[in-house]
Formats: sequence, C-alpha cells, structure tokens
Amino acid sequence: MNDDDTSEGFNGKIRAAVKAGSLEAVEALLKQAKEAGVQPSVACYGAVINCYAKIGATGDMERWLEELIATHKGNTICINIAISACAKVGDIDHAEAWLARMVQIGIEPDAMSYNAVIDACARKGEVKRAEEWFNEMQRILEPTVVSFSSMLHACAKAGDAPTAELWFQRMQREGVEPNVICYNAVIHAASKSGDFDRASALVDELLAKGMHPTVTTYSTIMDAVAKKGDVEAAGWWLDRMVASGIEPDVVCYNMVLGLCNRSGDFYRAQTWFARMKERGVAPSIISYNLLMNAQARASDTSDVVQTLTEMRVQNINPDRVSFNTVIKAFARKGDVSGAEVWFREMQRAAVDPDVVSYNVLISTCSRAKNAYRAEYWLRKMLSSSVDVEPDAVSYCMTVEACVRAGHALRAEAWFLQMEQRNFALPSAAVAHCCMVWRSLETFRAL
Repeated sequence: MNDDDTSEGFNGKIRAAVKAGSLEAVEALLKQAKEAGVQPSVACYGAVINCYAKIGATGDMERWLEELIATHKGNTICINIAISACAKVGDIDHAEAWLARMVQIGIEPDAMSYNAVIDACARKGEVKRAEEWFNEMQRILEPTVVSFSSMLHACAKAGDAPTAELWFQRMQREGVEPNVICYNAVIHAASKSGDFDRASALVDELLAKGMHPTVTTYSTIMDAVAKKGDVEAAGWWLDRMVASGIEPDVVCYNMVLGLCNRSGDFYRAQTWFARMKERGVAPSIISYNLLMNAQARASDTSDVVQTLTEMRVQNINPDRVSFNTVIKAFARKGDVSGAEVWFREMQRAAVDPDVVSYNVLISTCSRAKNAYRAEYWLRKMLSSSVDVEPDAVSYCMTVEACVRAGHALRAEAWFLQMEQRNFALPSAAVAHCCMVWRSLETFRAL
C-alpha cells in the first residue's frame, strides 16, 4: 500500500486541503479514503466541519457531523461548532436540535454549548426563548459573562430596554462583572428605545471603571440618533468618540454623511467628508455617493463632477448610483445636454444604466419641453440590449413632454403604448397634462 493511502497519508492530505480552503479537494479525498477503506481521524472530520461552518454552509457541515457521529460517536467540540454555526445564521431550531442530540448520544453539553443556543435566540431577538435556555443551563452549570452578554443582546435586538436593565443588574448581583460587550448591549437597548441620557450614563460608567469603549459603543448610539434624523447629536457623538481616543471608522462617518444628505445640509456634508479625510479615514464608494447626492441636491454640478473625478483618482470605480447622481445634478438645473453627456460617460465606463438613469433624462427633456429628446430616450430604453424596461413613469413623462411641446397626436401614440403595457397614467399626471395643454376636451379624448 502506498504511504499516501494510509490513514496518516489521507489525514495529512485532507488537513492540507482544508488549510488551503479547497473544499472540492476535501470532498474528493474523503471519498477516496472511504473507497480505500481508510477511516479519517476525528481531527480531520473536525477540520472539515469547521471549514464548512466558517462559510455558513450548515447543510454540508451537518452532513459531515453525522458521518463523524456514525463512525466516531462525535465530540463536544465538533457539535459546539455546529451549534455556533447555526446560531450565526439565526437557525434556532437546528441549534436546539444539536444540543438535544448531544444529550441523546451521551455527550455532556458544556457552557459553550448552552451559550451558543442562547446566542442563536439572541440573534433573532427571542428573549423568552433565550431565558428558558439560560435557566436550563443554570440548573447544571454556572453561567458565564458570555451567557449574560447573549441575554443582553437578545434584549437589545428586541428593543427591550427594561428587560436588558434587569439582566444587567442580575449579572452583577450574581457576581459576574460586565465587560465592554455587555455594556455595549445595554447601550444598544437604551439607544434603540430613545433613552439617550441612559446610554450616555452607561458610557460614563464604563469609562469610570477604567474600561475602554469600542467603535461599537459609540456607533450604536450614532445609529439610533441617525434614525431619528438628529444631525447635531450624531456629530456630537462622533466628536465624543474622537475625544475619548477611539478612531471612528468609515461606517461612522457615513452615518453622519447620510444624515446630512437626508436633511439637505450640503455644507455640513462637505465639512464631515473633509474631516474624515483629515483623520486618515479613506472614504468608501458609499461616502462619495452620499457626498455627491448632497451636492446634487444643492444643484452644484461642478462639485459633483469634481467628487466623481476624485473617486477615480483614488482608484474607486464609480457605480450606477454615482453616475445617476451626476445625471440628476444636471437634470436639476435643466441641463439636458449635460445630463446626456454623463449618461454616455456612464456607458463608456461599462456601467449599465437602469430605468432611473433613463427616467431622469426623459424628465429633464420634459421640463425643457423637448419632446423629441424625451421620445429619443424612451426609444433607446425600449431598444436597449441591457435588461432594462420602461415603467409607468417613463411613459408618463414622455406623454407629458409631448403635451408640453404641443404635440397631441404623439402624446396620444405614447399613451396608447402605455395602455397596451397595462400601465395606468396617474390621475395627477392627467390633470397636469390637461392644464399644460389648456384643453380638457382634447386631452380627455386620450
């Protein structure tokens, strides 16, 4: 027998394939081993199970875990890997089933086993279900800080701040010192419920204990204030993060940029974008798109173009959102030719336009009473080789462009096409067209 065909030979090759992340090779080697009558070791099975668990392929993971149980009975570590993998994808039922299976085959669950099931419940915000498993664990094992932090996360996920506070107090009564992860969970719960004073007090308490806050400590609060549309508060918390020695990441800055964008605060968006770069945080494509959208809303085409140019200099390829934003900036100024130039630039960059791209052009032509160009772009969309279809808005704006330009027969032709596609012309659009055409009888005939 060749040395490679021995148990040791196969085990070595399987481990090497796992390390290289070549799951196809792993599967082939395991098949060869079985055909050669060689039984892979528990460690090999464990490596394969862990490999599938890491990529979230729970079906394949469970298939090999069943194989392990059939040949070697299984062990706590491998089943805990399975429970944790199920928890990460939010599969509570399978996590619970594997814990029950451990007991069934005579393997004693440990704290990690229970913590993983509690974590599965926490990820889904199933507070009551998590509590049941916590209490079950406490009958036979001492809960750990991980057990309590999972309970706190369950409450935070469910937005149940009062219950989070009760668990926070309980863990301290039972002699378990909360760590930063626990504080972050309670801060999350408080922020989610809108109790920012409590969230701030918890940050102060954490600092007073000599603990080091994380980006999550602050970004959790920022996310909550961002959802309330409070630009000032989001900026204040970002400044506080920097003051405490924590460097905000690009996600934190994007939260503030998003808020500035939604509130139409162009100046503040520019300021935060500049500060982000000054702090050495590289803007992402989302950062650039948010800034460009704020610039577009301010009808500042030169700044939008400059920002897109900067993206390219930084080797960030503009996406469809980027180009649509530039097109919209020109559209807001009624600049048909400028919008068309950037539409073609989008195509030159091998970025496929979508219905929004075309609709912005048609709308711009409509406002400019340029029916020919509006019709041109609708026809281009209809004949496009890219998978893009006109919607009701496309036809509605083309009809309106023809009405504005005084071309009733062409408006009627597009209206009939619209009806053939089962699109309904909104009543508001009909009223508007009538007003523009100044002849209710003429347009009513359509």
